[in-house]
Amino acid sequence: MKVFSNLTKILFFTVLISCSSSENKQIKSSKMPDDLDDAIEQIETKKTQKEVKFDKSNDYFSDVKNTTDALTQESLARFEEGKLDIAVDSSDPLAQGVGYCYKKDFNRGLGVLKKIYNEFKKNPAYFNQLGTCYYLKSDFIKASLYYNKALDLDKNYAPAWNNLGVLFLKEKEDHKARENFQKAVSMANFSKTPRFNLAQIYLQYGYVDEAYEIFNGLYSNTSNEPDIIIGLANAHLFKGEANKAINLFKGLDQSFYKRPDAGLNYAVALKLSGDANSAKSIFRKVDSTRLSSWGVYYKRVGQFVGGE
Repeated sequence: MKVFSNLTKILFFTVLISCSSSENKQIKSSKMPDDLDDAIEQIETKKTQKEVKFDKSNDYFSDVKNTTDALTQESLARFEEGKLDIAVDSSDPLAQGVGYCYKKDFNRGLGVLKKIYNEFKKNPAYFNQLGTCYYLKSDFIKASLYYNKALDLDKNYAPAWNNLGVLFLKEKEDHKARENFQKAVSMANFSKTPRFNLAQIYLQYGYVDEAYEIFNGLYSNTSNEPDIIIGLANAHLFKGEANKAINLFKGLDQSFYKRPDAGLNYAVALKLSGDANSAKSIFRKVDSTRLSSWGVYYKRVGQFVGGE
């Protein structure tokens, strides 16, 4: 069926920024320009504090873990707006600073991070968080510079590799993004988010078996994370296993059917299984104000299921 064959061609997918405390057309190597280090050195601090060394064994937000959500542990992007207060009230200044940035309070977030520069200037997690604040502010050049600064301090720092991959995706450099996600996956204990992002790229380009293997592995470890469930359901759908996709989709809270990546593909799966009425019902739950680049696909699915 035409709408099904077009799924992998027009799939819009979610990628996650790695925020573990743990507009440049080419994102360069990890060598930093001299003027950036000069600029960082000019950050004002009221007093010199003891440096906080980087500890890979504790490279997560200690105060904001959510044990029911594997990806939340690695990215504050997984928190709903109300739960970001947990981060900004945290005793971890890195979590606190980037938490404000996720709340769009950039002045306060960057202020928190700049205040602790002397304390964290040799810690790659610090520059990763600083880069993420600038990413959220849509200053992608500075974001790239700070992620690379993190890699100057530790070339094996997985969150920075993941986040450079996200920047490459924004530049439509998907091949380079995939390479960065693969590097992040290969490194130490931080792996869930880049694995998720890598699987999404595989799914977009029709490497369904590769995507399925990753999503299934993530699901085996964390079976109640909505984005992982949606990713695995979509992989089943593209494998032609509509009923398996349906079983996963129907286990989600109904609020997720508003999301195009869940609601539209759930509707397609139901239609393919022969349940036309349910397909229409699910299609009508999709929030048409959140379509963005899903607009064309939304219309095609509507025609396919008879929902519009």
